[in-house]
Amino acid sequence: GGAGTMMTTKGASMRWSDFGESTAEDLQASALERPLLSRSARRQPPPWFRKCRPLLLVAGSVVFLTTTSFIPVFNKRLFDRHFHYPLFTTSVYLLACFLGGIFYFLSKWAWARGLAHWCGDREAQAASPEAPWRRRPHYATARYWVAIVRATWLLGVAFGLKLGLGNWGLDLVSVDYHVLFECTALLWVALAGALVLGERPSRSSWAVIAAMVAGQVLLGLQFSSEPHASLLGITVNLLTPTLQGLCVVLTRYSALLLFPDWITKGNDDDDDDDGDENEEDGRSHSNDDGRAIQHRSARSHTSGAIRVWNVFGVLNLDCIMEDHGGETFAFHVDTLVAFTSVKLLFSFLACAPASLLMEGFLSNQPFWTAITGDNAGFLCWNLAIGSVVTFLLQASLVLLAMISVALSLGVLSVVKIVPQLGAGIWFSRKTFAATPMHVSGVALILGASLAYAAIKVAAASGTKAKRWWPASLRE
Repeated sequence: GGAGTMMTTKGASMRWSDFGESTAEDLQASALERPLLSRSARRQPPPWFRKCRPLLLVAGSVVFLTTTSFIPVFNKRLFDRHFHYPLFTTSVYLLACFLGGIFYFLSKWAWARGLAHWCGDREAQAASPEAPWRRRPHYATARYWVAIVRATWLLGVAFGLKLGLGNWGLDLVSVDYHVLFECTALLWVALAGALVLGERPSRSSWAVIAAMVAGQVLLGLQFSSEPHASLLGITVNLLTPTLQGLCVVLTRYSALLLFPDWITKGNDDDDDDDGDENEEDGRSHSNDDGRAIQHRSARSHTSGAIRVWNVFGVLNLDCIMEDHGGETFAFHVDTLVAFTSVKLLFSFLACAPASLLMEGFLSNQPFWTAITGDNAGFLCWNLAIGSVVTFLLQASLVLLAMISVALSLGVLSVVKIVPQLGAGIWFSRKTFAATPMHVSGVALILGASLAYAAIKVAAASGTKAKRWWPASLRE
């Protein structure tokens, strides 16, 4: 009995020792693997996501570039038909997108309820309190929508102001001049991303930013002799890129709240952490799966402003959807649709009052008097098309915000200028002055975007992307 007790005690002691050692190792690994700007441990992404992530990036980029090139030309065509109501047009787009999202969830709920109720033994289902059709899905609970609202309201308000100002500015100047003023948006993305998210660009990323801004300026100088630009038009079009940069960062911020770490903090988040600050602190690289492990010192990237704001509950960079138990693909698709719809609802609430005041009660010709029997069909058809394209544009932006950092969204927002200008020139029957300066502008934008893509591909494959850059940028 004594021997048995000793063996039991010894065994317990051995197990306790083993447990203690493994706990220390686990805690150390957990601390190292904990993603930047989040207190939750990183989960392993499923195999399908690893394989489909590049496809999602490409598909989202193609949809974003296509729709964002179509919308300005389409809106300008509508405004030129004696319907100069950009704020009203924007409000209709936003409200229609929100109603489309609500229709999506109502249709899904009705389909799931009917399918579960009519398939199988209905008597057994009726007798069971756990019947599938009795259980409420996540999108039918108040907690789910409170979380969505909490994550998107600030972005929605900012985006509504930006979209309203953008369409107003587009009505005041030409498409070409409107696009020229967007050259500062990338700078605002970089600054706001560093302050709010701690995503500080490296030296190579700053070189990309400088090249893209220079390319935008060179390209836009072609249209510097805008004859119809007023002081109001210039002011409105200067405010638009500032709000655009803020909206890009807030989109990434909302994605961090609504989607798990294995989606939002993949290889892409390591791109902007390859500066000399990380070199000095040191960082451990590459576990068995080939993913970079953040060093504990990388937490220093979280700026003091973030910590101060977190005290007041303004910013919270942890995923708030983990308690909803949604780890399926369908759950994340629902969250993407809910994200887009609720964001656009708040955008509508921010834009609609200005529309009613400026283009309604305070206008010489309110928008409701401009809608007549002759143009009602044309307006309804065009507003419906614009609403669908707007939803696709915003959904693709949310998708890209899920799987890439804010600076990547900013770079893509600069690349869109090239197809936007091409579409504007084509549909307005203008000509492009193929001077060395203008060609250099296009080359700088496209070349810098390709260089940025090469950096990200190299980072994803575990290669030091900065070795491709001159020694002056690496030091």
